[in-house]
Amino acid sequence: LEYSHNVLKAQQESSWEGILIVDKNGNVLSRNQKFNEIWQIDSNLAETESDNQLIQHVLSLLKDPEKFKDRIKYLYEHKSEKSKDMISFKDGRVVERRSAPIYGDGQAYFGRVWYFRDISQRLEAEKEKRELDFRLQQAQKMESIGSLAGGIAHDFNNILFPIMGMAELLLDDLS
Repeated sequence: LEYSHNVLKAQQESSWEGILIVDKNGNVLSRNQKFNEIWQIDSNLAETESDNQLIQHVLSLLKDPEKFKDRIKYLYEHKSEKSKDMISFKDGRVVERRSAPIYGDGQAYFGRVWYFRDISQRLEAEKEKRELDFRLQQAQKMESIGSLAGGIAHDFNNILFPIMGMAELLLDDLS
């Protein structure tokens, strides 16, 4: 049992995601350091075993704390549901939140696991890519217009060249 616990803890700590495991009564069973970093959990709160205390702490960090609370309440009431959504922080960060129920032997509900991943940099990179794609499209449009204008000028020149040549010949014939 100790070996399994140590393996699980090592897996949690090596994850890029913040992980929180809560039992059916809202008691924190496990969490990793990444969870504490994402949610800015200080040393005083790091030892709490109450999910409610953690929730109260994080509400002050969020743009829409009511939506956050409503989603948690819904998932605790609908134990079998899985969930994936985005959470926006006041400081501009965006965190992807996923959650799934944990079932024990005999399919008895045991609790819930929560995963949190800071996707702020990914979203910013996607935004920059969209902006660069838009600028590339605009440059391609301008290039197409330039090619079209050059083609029209060339065709117009082809029409004008014989006219100008004939006009010069006629001028030579006049006294």
